[in-house]
Amino acid sequence: MTISRKNLIEKIKAEIADLSDVAAGNITQDTALIGDDAPIDSGALVELMLSLEEYLDEEHGIDFDWTSDQTLSSSRSAYRSIATLADVIVKSAQNQSEAAQ
Repeated sequence: MTISRKNLIEKIKAEIADLSDVAAGNITQDTALIGDDAPIDSGALVELMLSLEEYLDEEHGIDFDWTSDQTLSSSRSAYRSIATLADVIVKSAQNQSEAAQ
């Protein structure tokens, strides 16, 4: 149940490029996922999260709850940037792996 942070960031960037009119080369790990600077709207964010949820489950056996209190927290939201979302997913995968041992 491990996943590479780098590969996950690339997957998120590719998904955002598919959901927006922004070229993948213009999307960085610092790209915002919410707010005025985000390249996607709230509907596309939901599509992104559903796609990631399916990808993580099918490809890595990771059960990621993108609606959890931790993920949605206003003070430390996972949606601040691609990097923060990747960090939350990697940490969730590590926690699941440790719990399974």
